[in-house]
Amino acid sequence: MKLTKLALMLCFAIGISTTALAQNAQATLSKSGAVVLPESEPLKSAYQIDASLFNFESNEEAIDYLQSKNSKEVSYRPVLHNGIIMVYLQLKQNPDWTTAQWNAYFAENRIRNNEVMHNTNQSSN
Repeated sequence: MKLTKLALMLCFAIGISTTALAQNAQATLSKSGAVVLPESEPLKSAYQIDASLFNFESNEEAIDYLQSKNSKEVSYRPVLHNGIIMVYLQLKQNPDWTTAQWNAYFAENRIRNNEVMHNTNQSSN
């Protein structure tokens, strides 16, 4: 009986963890290096983007790079063991912004610029 309860609790905990991870909305990265939020979905406070687009060699390198991109509007956190970078919108800073306004912000404040993208491509050749 106790073993059954323990197994049930373990399955429940795993299910909650999986659900929490699955709830992160997907964002993309434009060719110009801007985060693009999906305009067809309601605005969320957290998104994830593909970390492989950056070719970070270590978590420390990712943290150092992304720290310079953080602002009062958005913060970035690498989760390289899952292959993602979390993008956290500080919705309280601009509570009335629409997804289109957030995308305009990201277009002006790109997470990657063409120079970084070019240097990354050269180093991988």
